[in-house]
Formats: sequence, C-alpha cells, structure tokens
Amino acid sequence: MKSSLDGLHTRVVEPWIGALKDEDRSVRSLAVGSLGWIGDPRAVEPLIAALKDADSRVREKVVEALGNIGDPRAIEPLRAALDGSGKDLRSTITTALAKAGDPRIIASSMAALKDDNLAVRQRAAHLLGAAKDPQAVEPLITALKDDNPGMCRRVAAALGAIGDPRAVEPLIAVLNRGTSSDRYRVVQALGNIKDARAVEPLIAVLKDGSMEKPVRHIVPSALGKLGDPRALEPLVAMSQDKNEQVYTRNRALWALATMDDPRVEQVAIAALKDPEPRIRRTASYVLEEVGSPQAIEPLVAALMDPDSLVRLAAVRALIKTRDSRAVEPLKAALKGLTVKDHQEWSHSIRRSKVGYRRDPRNENFEEWQKEETEK
Repeated sequence: MKSSLDGLHTRVVEPWIGALKDEDRSVRSLAVGSLGWIGDPRAVEPLIAALKDADSRVREKVVEALGNIGDPRAIEPLRAALDGSGKDLRSTITTALAKAGDPRIIASSMAALKDDNLAVRQRAAHLLGAAKDPQAVEPLITALKDDNPGMCRRVAAALGAIGDPRAVEPLIAVLNRGTSSDRYRVVQALGNIKDARAVEPLIAVLKDGSMEKPVRHIVPSALGKLGDPRALEPLVAMSQDKNEQVYTRNRALWALATMDDPRVEQVAIAALKDPEPRIRRTASYVLEEVGSPQAIEPLVAALMDPDSLVRLAAVRALIKTRDSRAVEPLKAALKGLTVKDHQEWSHSIRRSKVGYRRDPRNENFEEWQKEETEK
C-alpha cells in the first residue's frame, strides 16, 4: 500500500505545482496544502515563488507548506517574508523557519528557554520541537525542571518530537510528579522516542487504577509504538476488561497490532464476538494488519455483523488477505449493500487517512476478483 501511495504522490506533484498559478484562489490554496502534505522537494522552488501570491490566506498556507517540507532552501525567502508581516503570520513564519532548520531560530530559542517570561519560554520549547535539532535536547531536559506545569508539558512534547533517547530517563521521572497534562505529554513523548527503557514504567501507569483516566487512555498507544513483547499481556488484559471504558479497551486492542506474536490473532478473533461494535470493528482492523489466513472464517462471519461499519472493516481485512475463500462471500456482501450502508461506508472512508485507496468498492477488489476468475 505504501509503495502505491508513494507512486501516486510522485505523479500528482507536477499537476499540483501547475495549479499554483490557477486564477482561482481556492484552487491555489488546495494545491499549496497538497504539496505541503506530500512533502516532495520538487515543490520547494515553486512554493517559494508563491510566497508572493496576491492572496494573504494563500501566502500563509505557503509558509506552512514550506515548513512541513523543511527544506533549507526556504530559510532565506522565509526570513525575507518576515518584513512587513503581521503578528500571526510572523509566528507561522518563525515556526516554518524552525522546521527548515534555521540555525538562528534554534540558537535564539535555546537561549529563550531561560527567559523570565513564561510565554517566551513556552514558545521557545515549541520552536525547538518543530526544529527537531538534537543540540536542543540537553537545554530542553534542563527545562523539564521548570516549576510551571504549562512549561513542563510543552518541553515534553518538544523532546518527543526530537525523539532523542537521552530524554528517556528525565521524562520517566516526570511520570511520578507534575500534573495530569504533564504526564499525558510525557507518555506521548516516550511512545515517540521508542526506547525500551520506557516499557516497564508505562506498564506501571497502565496498571495504576489511581492514575488519571486521560493518562491511562494514551498509554496503550505509546506501548503499541514501542512494540515490546513485555506489553502484550497487560494490553490483552486491558482490551478484554469489561470494566474499562470502551475507548481504552479499543486503544489497547489496536496497540496489539504492532506485536509480532501469534496470540494477537487469537485475541482479535475472539474480539469479533464482543458485544461492543467499536471493539468488533477494531478487531477486524487488527486482523487486517496481521493478515493471517487463520482469520478468514471469522472475518467471513463478520460480514453478517449487525453493525455496518464492522462489516466494512471485515471487507477491508478480507480483501487484504487476497485469499480465494473470501471471494464469493465478498461478492455477496458487496452486492447486498443498502443505501444506508453506502452512506456510512462513504463517510467512514472519507475520514480514513488513506482515503479512496482503502475503499473495498474500488478497482483493488475488481482486479483481485478478475485474477481469481482467471485461475
């Protein structure tokens, strides 16, 4: 899937670059946003030229796009754009300069971590996180000791964005102090850094019934990113605990998809019979990721689930297996779609991160069906 999307992105870059000169402001704005999201370096020079777009809203989007691409070629043009810009746009430009690695922004931000003004310190932490420069790690670790809780969570977010393992132990220490918001950001940061030293402390938070709910809710996602086998049993237990909130159980079940263990498949198959539709839906997504032929029959059974979105998730998972046993059940399921199914599926697909490419009604299924017919 990733290679297909990469190929698609490569093909659409030139048309989007051409659209930067469209007469319609909304078309130019869409082109800028798409180029920033794709992140292809071919777009840098055309976007730099678009910094002079006649529409201020387009120019602001151009700044954001150049920041997302993070190419050093944009530094001087962005600095030139600072002159005469309003406060809001200057803030956006400064963030873009940090993302592009402007050494002047990085140096001034590290110095600003010691400023007396809290807002200045917070802004500095944000910019250093955007820059993702390893030289900022030690100053940020020192700033974790800032007495203001609002500062602590911003520093934790910045360290998570940089992803340097030097921050692991200092971040773990914050789990035992600070506010709920501090711990929430620390858990996210530890998940982003993906260092094995964080596994046991995170499991301890997961098991701590007295820990704030928002913090416990985010731990499964962090453990999932780490993918350490020590987290398997605690995550399974949480996903099956009916006393936990469905949201938390769902996160724990989804985190299991990263575990390379045959027990994950059995847990997900069992979850297809859970009374909660959201759990059954996530179970299908997990089986889609695992891609085991042992899940074919349970997924075929899920095509008859009373919940439309569970059926959609089962269709997706079965298509990914490309197993001949699924062809006839899928044909029957797709032919039996109701108007409501189409509406719910379309809405779900629009919200999907990979959009149309995950629509089971597109050419992916038609091509596979043709392959099976020709065998």
